[in-house]
Amino acid sequence: MERIDNNTFLIKNCNNVIHHFVNELLKNDKVLFSTYERKHFLENDTQNAIFKLYTKDDNFQKKILDDTFSVILNEIGKIESQI
Repeated sequence: MERIDNNTFLIKNCNNVIHHFVNELLKNDKVLFSTYERKHFLENDTQNAIFKLYTKDDNFQKKILDDTFSVILNEIGKIESQI
C-alpha cells in the first residue's frame, strides 16, 4: 500500500479484495468515510485501486488499517482451515 496524500492510498494487485476491505473499514466507529475506485476493466491498470479513508482522528489511520488487515487475514485463515 502506498500513501498518495493524507486520506488517499494506492493498493496494488488488489483484485476483488478491496470491496471487502472497505466494507470492513466502515464497521469501525472511528471511520467517517471510506470508498474506492478501480479503473475500467478494458484499461491497462485494472489490478490497482485507489481508496479514500477519512477518520475522526488522522492519528489513528495506521492502527485502523492494521486492525482491518488483521481481521481480513483472520477470515482468510478460517476459510483456509475449512478447506
